[in-house]
Amino acid sequence: MSKSNVMSNTLQNCSNCGGRMAHAPDGRSVSCVYCGSGSVIAVDPRALAAGIAVDSKSVHAGFEKLLVTFRETLPSETTVYESGLFVKKPHSFDVTLDEFKFRLTREGQKLIAQRVTIAGGITLKTETMNLEAWITALAEKLSEMAQASAAARDAFSRLT
Repeated sequence: MSKSNVMSNTLQNCSNCGGRMAHAPDGRSVSCVYCGSGSVIAVDPRALAAGIAVDSKSVHAGFEKLLVTFRETLPSETTVYESGLFVKKPHSFDVTLDEFKFRLTREGQKLIAQRVTIAGGITLKTETMNLEAWITALAEKLSEMAQASAAARDAFSRLT
């Protein structure tokens, strides 16, 4: 599903000039195509998931892109696991968001996506998911956090 198919077409006209409002490609803001006036809207988890999915189209490029994105955007919530004797290469990473760890592991030519439920530092459940479901669950959690915090919303605005 393309990002344009994810967006709703029910936008109000610009309150500044009456022009047509358009969604940003990531679905997190709208702006007037004529005067540039805009506003931040609630994060659309489907649009965010579509943006993350674009990054995961090929196994290796997708893994590396997602890893870099989370390292830059959520450094304190991202844990990277590396292997190798002389040259360390990342093979897995976790993104910890409240009660969940979203884990992505690269094994050869496939990605293993897991959502780990934690409480008080104790693992309660580890769920292996298909990549699309994992991306959607991650996007929904990011959206929930972004709606609760302006700082989180700012950090997530860099995720695409």
